[in-house]
Amino acid sequence: MKRLLPVVVASLLLWLILRNIDISVVIDAIAAISPGVLLGTAILFLLTCALGTTKWRLLWKKAGWWEMLGAGFASLFYSMVLPGQLGGEVAKALRVGITHNDTAAVSASVILDKATSLVALLTLACVGAALSDSSAAARVSTLVAVVAGVLVCLLCLLMWPPVVKTLICRLESVSIAPGTWSRCVAAFNAFLRAWQQQAQRPYILVGAIALGILYQLLVVSMNVVVAAALDVRVEFVDWCWILGLIAVALLLPITVAGLGVREASYVGLLALLDVPAERAIAIALLMFATSLLGAVLGALFELVSYARYKSNPA
Repeated sequence: MKRLLPVVVASLLLWLILRNIDISVVIDAIAAISPGVLLGTAILFLLTCALGTTKWRLLWKKAGWWEMLGAGFASLFYSMVLPGQLGGEVAKALRVGITHNDTAAVSASVILDKATSLVALLTLACVGAALSDSSAAARVSTLVAVVAGVLVCLLCLLMWPPVVKTLICRLESVSIAPGTWSRCVAAFNAFLRAWQQQAQRPYILVGAIALGILYQLLVVSMNVVVAAALDVRVEFVDWCWILGLIAVALLLPITVAGLGVREASYVGLLALLDVPAERAIAIALLMFATSLLGAVLGALFELVSYARYKSNPA
């Protein structure tokens, strides 16, 4: 029953959104987009994937760039079949960590990669809301600033060497009988030590956040291109805070592949800028299509990896 719950929630959200929408208008709007726009959007998406891989490799360099790109695509695939985006990140960490026998360090890099991406995302959202002339941005700017501030403070606290050192010392002082719990404690201790190493490289974190901002600018550009093709005129700075809030909503592990959450977020936030629901749904579906492209590539990478393993299990 628990496995079906995300599907039920996604179905309910989609029904609530689509029941008052003219689907034919959505289909006609998407069909009118030129192939050149779709190709350009796909190219921008692939560029974001390449930049995301470069950003992750800045934090952990033991694997090759192409291998990490494949793992990134694989995470998109698992995000389609697991609740929320975090499921894909877990699968990515396990996939690369087991391959290189360094799950703790890989997990630390994946978590830090996600955290720095969120900091970059919300920083850009704050800037976008501050520069926007829309009344909608003024209403959400405080919320975005508070969320960004809390995240930055939390990340700084968890990266502060005395805090990490205290956690490691406390964990090492715990006496647990051999068994499942002792293995869990040992794994978490290894993770904390890998996290401690990351905390000692602040310049790397700054670089990761900078790449994260560039990554998000490409994502915003994708939405601007698609929106313009659908005759939706939303300013670039407004897309910055809109996509920041959408990205945070998609982290919630309540539906499969973010279905329902994505569409509701696009419709609700773009409605603040007087964008018709049909146009908002069209944009959301096209952005979902780019994720599907990544998921298909991820599935292909997984099939190739499985075939290589079967041919050479050693």
